[in-house]
Parts: sequence; structure tokens; C-alpha cells
Amino acid sequence: MDERVWSPAVELADPSQEREVISARLPEQLAYVEATSPFYRALWAAAGVDVHDIRTVADLARLPFTEKDELRRSQDAAPPLGGTQGQSLDRITRIQCTGGTTGVPMRMGFTRADLAWLDDVAARAIRCAGGVPGDLVLECMNYSMYVGGVTDHMGFEHAGLCVLPYGTGNSLRLLELVQAMATPWLLYSTPAYALRLAQVAREHGLEPRALRLAKGIFSGEGGLQVPGFRDLIEETWGCSAQDVYGLSETGVMAAECQHRTGLHLITQGHFVTELIDPTAGAVVPCEDGATGELVFTNLGREASYLVRYRSHDLVQLHAAPCPCGRTGLRFSMIGRGDDMFIVRGVNVFPLGVQDVLYGLRPLVTGEFIIVLDAAPPIDYEPRVVVETAAEPSSELAERVAEAIRLRLNFSPAVELVPAESLPRAERKSQRLFRAYLGDAP
Repeated sequence: MDERVWSPAVELADPSQEREVISARLPEQLAYVEATSPFYRALWAAAGVDVHDIRTVADLARLPFTEKDELRRSQDAAPPLGGTQGQSLDRITRIQCTGGTTGVPMRMGFTRADLAWLDDVAARAIRCAGGVPGDLVLECMNYSMYVGGVTDHMGFEHAGLCVLPYGTGNSLRLLELVQAMATPWLLYSTPAYALRLAQVAREHGLEPRALRLAKGIFSGEGGLQVPGFRDLIEETWGCSAQDVYGLSETGVMAAECQHRTGLHLITQGHFVTELIDPTAGAVVPCEDGATGELVFTNLGREASYLVRYRSHDLVQLHAAPCPCGRTGLRFSMIGRGDDMFIVRGVNVFPLGVQDVLYGLRPLVTGEFIIVLDAAPPIDYEPRVVVETAAEPSSELAERVAEAIRLRLNFSPAVELVPAESLPRAERKSQRLFRAYLGDAP
């Protein structure tokens, strides 16, 4: 098949421009997917849908969703990339894998055109989050197969920043490098790693604020959506801390601007975004205050494309104008749907527990894990293991439990452990452990 050439997309200030782009690109992309993907041909045939009848975003609701496990099974049956490969290996430039704390990594293939799309969207997010040419970026994401390492690195370069590709591990050597360079720098990592790096600095007699970290752009977990967690990073390092959002399957998709009014979706021209009820699957109107799960469809990817891909990320939309002038969708994270558990009919997210605990600092450090000892239904009190900066006591445990009960409407069995008892993550923090499945902390 001849190479398709897409003109570069720009951030579209007028929402009507985005509708025009979608109207032009969506039918073409769906036709391309049907022609090249045995996976989607079979999926759509089983649903009894003629994809050529899908012309608008509203029409997309007639197509079935795509789940990660389906794509994994497709790769098992037809390696290396399964039924969404789209192009032969002589056209595929890079293969990377999904990240996450659980599950078998899924492989994603990218042609040169796909990588240009990724670079474009990542550069938009970096600019939105305050990255500018002249910034020196220490990129501390995992470069081992994971999309967030190499791919986000290339986004920083595309935005005109200078990147030092450090990766994860050996934090002391990183601090020695920062000292030797003696210049302001920008840290790109998970939020948890910013605090882990500060811990290593203090263990070796270094004051984090003296190390000239000027900016932090963080991804990979939702910690910055907890005000106390962000405040702690900024207070510790004396830097700004901005959030970006993305999936391994899609790349970076959203970022905070300097006004911090939520995450701006900056994928115009590249994706169609839907909001759905995560239980019923019905489309939810994109209105102020609406909550639901984000679902994404590529508008131009040649390999490893996605159509109505469920993110399992639950969000709340914001419609009030942002002072930065961006007019696209804006949202705040509620939590990961696959991290959610139900206690006597109440939906619980680890991000909500983290928010409560950071409101109790300095009595607790904010570090915690949740352990589910028995399979659902969870009609028992799940264990919440909490680090305390004070002396562990039954009174403090009850105070923590009561704060969780009042805010999140479920009763936990709080276990207090001394400060520094729980491991600090250099990659993503795993907060939820399902012990009944053999998932041990």
C-alpha cells in the first residue's frame, strides 16, 4: 500500500475547525482500518455494522469498543503486532510496549508518519505545561520498551527543548550529574519519583532546593491531581509541577496550562474523543460537570491503530473558559476504572484515598497501600496500610479511618506503619494489591 501523507495538525482555536477535520478524516481512517485490519473487520462483522456508514462522531456509537485484552489476544494469535498491524515491518520504524503496574505488555508499532503524529501532540502538551526552548530536560522515564521513555523524549526534542536521556534507577548518580552541570533543569518523571529523588538527596546530605530544579513536568500516575501531593513536590524542590496525561497506547494527550484549571485535551486533528458511562457504555454528552470514561479513536495512525478504545480512565469535564484561551475539552481525573473497587456499593479509587491522606499531613507521610484480602463482594473492611510520621497509635489509626469514612463513604481497616516502611517508586506507584489473586505488596 502506498504511504499516506498527512499534513501536520496544529492546535485548533475554533471548535468548528475540529469538526471539519474530523468529518474529513474519520471516514477515511475507518476505511483504511477496514482494508488493513483483520481484527477490526471481524469485530465489526460480528456487530453487524457496515463501517462505510460511519461518517460522524455520533455514528461512532454504532461501533463496538476495543479493549486492551482483545488486542493482546490478537497479538498472541498473529505476532508480532496482531490484527491491527496495518503495515509490513519494512514500513514500521519502531515497536514499543505499554507500561502499567500489572498485565502483560502489549506491543505497539509505529511508522514514520505515526511517530510524526506522536511528536506533534507531545510537543503541544509540553508547550501547554510550560516547557520552552532553552529548558534542559532530564528525562527520567523508563526507556526499556516503554512508550513514555523514547516517545516522550522525542516530543521534548520536537518542542525545541534540550534532552538528557537518563531513564530510571541510580538516583544518586543523577544528583551528582545535576550538581556537576550547575544549571537550572526540568525533571520529567512520575510524580512519585520526584519525592524519591528528594529522599535520596537528603540521605546523602544534599538539600533538594539547592539543586536548581526549576520545573517539573510529570506523567504516568495521577498524583498531581491531589493538591497536597503537588504542594509537597513544589515545597520540597522549589519548582513548579505541571501534570500531563496520556496512555501508552496513544501517547501524550492532555496537559495542564499555567492556570491549572484541569487537563487540556490537545489532540485536535489526531483523535476523536468520546465520554461514556463506564457501566452501560452509552455516550455521555460533553457538558460541564459531566463524568465518565474517556474513549479514543485515531484519525491517522497507520499501524497499531485504535477505534473506540476504552481508556478506563474516569474523568470530570470542565466547560468554563480557561484564561489561557484554549477551547478544547478540559478535564480532571477521578481515577482508573481498573483500580476502582466497590465496598458495599461504594466506588473507591486509590486516588481518593491519597487525597484524604495528604490532607492529614504531617501526621502521616501520605504513603500508603490498599490490600484486598478476599475476592468481591467486598463486604469487609479493606486494609489501608498508612505510613505515619508520628508515633503509631490506636487513636491516630481511628482518626485516619474516620477521615476516610467521612470523605469516601467506606470503612477501612487502617494499619499504621513507621515512616519509610513502604517502598518508594522510581516508576509508577502501585497502590492497590489484590492479595486474593496472589498480588503481594
